[in-house]
Amino acid sequence: MNYIETLIKHFNPKFHIVKDKNTYSIVSPIPHENKIEKTPSGTYFYDSKTIFDHYHQKTYTEIQLAVLYENIDENAAYLFLNLFKTYNEYVPKIALETVKEHSIYRHFSEKTLEELKISINHIGNLLLPVVYYGNVLDIRVYQPAKLPKMMSGVSHHVTTGLIVPYDIVRNEPLKRVVFVCEGEKDMIIARSMGLNAICITGGAKRIPEFNNAFFYDRKFFICYDNDSTGEEGAERLGNYLLEKKAKSVKILD
Repeated sequence: MNYIETLIKHFNPKFHIVKDKNTYSIVSPIPHENKIEKTPSGTYFYDSKTIFDHYHQKTYTEIQLAVLYENIDENAAYLFLNLFKTYNEYVPKIALETVKEHSIYRHFSEKTLEELKISINHIGNLLLPVVYYGNVLDIRVYQPAKLPKMMSGVSHHVTTGLIVPYDIVRNEPLKRVVFVCEGEKDMIIARSMGLNAICITGGAKRIPEFNNAFFYDRKFFICYDNDSTGEEGAERLGNYLLEKKAKSVKILD
């Protein structure tokens, strides 16, 4: 499912494409005076992949919708939308008990394994889906016996800078502090301890440029590694979050 239909589905749970039908009356995802409508306020044109918003009397393309809704520029929107073209249905391959049998994963709680839909492959590598609006945009593979330990399971060229777990944390109250960990394994451990933790795919130097609207008015604690890469990455991320109107940012030693 492409981005524009994914977002429509988010606001219109019963939305589905019907063969030979081009126009659909929808609840528009475009904010109206800082609120979201609950009654049909837009029209989706399937052939052109555009939305006509009745309130603003304006037609929005998929790129324009991403720029507006995610608060990003057109270049970031283009890269972000490309990720939706490789959407795959993700199904955990091995039972949770098998994951827990591996000693390196002993600190992961069963609740966290379930909520993140984590599984493990036949050689013991951890599989972590990156989910946005219900779509799997990437599968992160943790391979403890290799370098780099964490990589994309979809492609070596997949875009990084994605928030994990995005769908879960974006629905948390703004007042709840978000802990930003340097890597996926640290994030899983932090969530297993009950923290509202995320990580950014691509490592300490990567900036999450695709979802700036997520940062607005949230409180962040940055928990990166205590080395030069971690310190530089934490400072860079902290400055970025403040630039994107985070309520507060604290870098933990």
